[in-house]
Amino acid sequence: MSQNDFTLMGLPASVTIDSDQLEENYRQLAKRKHPDNGGSAEEFRALTNARDTLKHPVSRLKHLLSLRGYDDEGRGSLGQQVSEHFQAVAKTLQSADALIKELEQAKSQLQKALLQARIMTTQKALGDMQMQLGDIETSALAKLDDTTPLDQIAQASRDLAFLKKWQGQLQARFARLWV
Repeated sequence: MSQNDFTLMGLPASVTIDSDQLEENYRQLAKRKHPDNGGSAEEFRALTNARDTLKHPVSRLKHLLSLRGYDDEGRGSLGQQVSEHFQAVAKTLQSADALIKELEQAKSQLQKALLQARIMTTQKALGDMQMQLGDIETSALAKLDDTTPLDQIAQASRDLAFLKKWQGQLQARFARLWV
């Protein structure tokens, strides 16, 4: 088994954490473990990795599952709420990709200017979809606590990983449309 990042950070192993407490513990421990203050580079790296693992819900849930001996290796289907958005996300991304292609092929400023209304509409659609996915993420995290069965935590972890991936794709398309 790998190191217990919760223990390393002085926090209880839990589905949810207080992010302010995580950062405060990190600052206090980093002062002691930093190589400039007598700690080792390895200790400091482990501390920073532990903070990064616990900071993000997907990696925190995977770590917690690993500590509890649950190994699903990310296999399984998506939850209903996430899978219901698959087609809408795909359609939004395809629409953005088509517009990006048109924008890249536009030779003159006039051609680019004529696309501006569609660019704004598509950016709004991308932003709205990101908001919807963020709401699903918030809702999924709110349903979890330390009494949640491990298979449900694993399902939430898979769902959150997909949401994160989709949000990154939507954000990348939004940025590419920034003219």
